[in-house]
Amino acid sequence: MGLFYWTIAADNLRGLIIFCVKEKKRQKYLKIQANNLSYKRLLFYYYFNAHVLPLPSQ
Repeated sequence: MGLFYWTIAADNLRGLIIFCVKEKKRQKYLKIQANNLSYKRLLFYYYFNAHVLPLPSQ
């Protein structure tokens, strides 16, 4: 079961990276100083919950 979740998380990793890059650019565009800790926490949260949370299409 755990391996199944890890496989799905790995499949979504590319989409996750794209999402994080776009989100970081959006925050920069809005001149919001992104907290590095909260950004890593967002990455951690999405990566380990990829089997529960659908990634944004864009």
